[in-house]
Amino acid sequence: MVNLENEVVLVTGASGFVGSHVVRQLLEEGFNVRGTVRDLSAEEKVKPLKELCPDAKHPLELVQADLTKEEGWESALDGCRYVIHVASPYPMKAPTTQEEVDSVLKVSVDGFTTLLTACKKAHISRLVLTSSCVAIFGSTDLATVDAAKIYTEEDWAEDTEKMADTYAKSKKVQEKAAWDFVKELPEEEKFEVVAINPSFVMGPLITNQVGTSAEICKMILEKGGPPMQPKVSLPICDVRDVATAHVKALTCPEAAGQRHIVYSSSMWLKEVAQVMAKEFKPQGYSIATMGMPKFGVKIVSLWDKKAKAILPSVGKSIQLGNNRMKEVLEIEPRDVKETIIDMCYSMIERGLAKKTKKYYGPNGPKKAAEEEATNGEANGEANGENGAATNGDKNGEANGATNGDAAPATNGDAAPATNGDATEEKPAEINGEAPVEEETPVVEEKKEAEPEKEPETPAAPAVEESTPEETKTTEAPSSEAAPEPTPPAAEEKKEE
Repeated sequence: MVNLENEVVLVTGASGFVGSHVVRQLLEEGFNVRGTVRDLSAEEKVKPLKELCPDAKHPLELVQADLTKEEGWESALDGCRYVIHVASPYPMKAPTTQEEVDSVLKVSVDGFTTLLTACKKAHISRLVLTSSCVAIFGSTDLATVDAAKIYTEEDWAEDTEKMADTYAKSKKVQEKAAWDFVKELPEEEKFEVVAINPSFVMGPLITNQVGTSAEICKMILEKGGPPMQPKVSLPICDVRDVATAHVKALTCPEAAGQRHIVYSSSMWLKEVAQVMAKEFKPQGYSIATMGMPKFGVKIVSLWDKKAKAILPSVGKSIQLGNNRMKEVLEIEPRDVKETIIDMCYSMIERGLAKKTKKYYGPNGPKKAAEEEATNGEANGEANGENGAATNGDKNGEANGATNGDAAPATNGDAAPATNGDATEEKPAEINGEAPVEEETPVVEEKKEAEPEKEPETPAAPAVEESTPEETKTTEAPSSEAAPEPTPPAAEEKKEE
């Protein structure tokens, strides 16, 4: 393995779903990281990145660079020997006209070529590229896949011109551009390329940048989602495994010049909902777990664009080989149940999905009860101290007023008997408790004495138990980070 401790690693698309995990893992490993964002003034993107790893050996450096513009890339690469390219200039709304499709493809190739040219000028050693499994099997809706085939890194999507899926086409032409660019360079200018090909990326969010998988989780979790789940297959991988693959690909000699599928396993959408229901129904979430037959999807598709988009995917699944992930990069895929549950919890905790009254969080009901009891005891102690001080003050004031009012009558009308037979004592005040009232000796007098005023016992102050309000994040996800949900068969369509 190569030691990169003193080398600067550039990560493009640092604020995206995958990019933020890559940045955090690099920082935790002690790498010197420089990340690119489109706009340094966008506090909602910059601040979470700065907070990812406060104890990092090297503070994260952020620079501004945009793949749709040529300026900024040479300076971003200054002093860098290694690059992890995660950014993808795919539009938030899927293109619908041929003109829009051509524009997307042009940006994908031209923008990436700008980065590749800057890499050549900077004399970098290795480029790790975030590609996609759709560059392998050709379609996010699985319409063209062979269910009997196990797809590997040796497979490429069909002829680009015949591909109907614009996103899949853009990922294929981008990865092809990298391999072709390096192939045509003079030997002394060549640099190594490694491709990472994730499937459908799920897992915990560490920023508020959301994508297709987050939208699906939110739709299932919250009321208003589908009453039944269509038979759509998700070839899932964990975002943490994807990030680890990028980090290991920087230093693994056997990874150079190769593609690497990152994939855990596939689940039907109904199975995903069942995993979520088992964890979140006890916490007050209403989750539909029944399957929707294909004819039901066809009926709904008459008025629902999302149903229409997934119609070609209904009933279809794909098999992917992940041997290189496990054998070359030495990554054992996470359990997809863990991936799904962690993603849901992260969204609820970050305010991207609702928090019910019964919600007890990822630590479980026992831990939540312990925390609630601890908070209650702390509040009780604080209130007790405040109450004792308040009672003491009030008792003192009341006693002083009582003694002051009663003294003249007692001393004036019955002074000889009182002063001679009894010793005057002041009411005791102990820990703010009300004074104990003593009996006054009865003295016979010829003259009828005025009735004494009995001291009033101060009422204990009403103590209102403070209940911490639930913290709710109101920051709306950036529109730049949540593309219109499309059939979920590949990794997030938007990294930044």
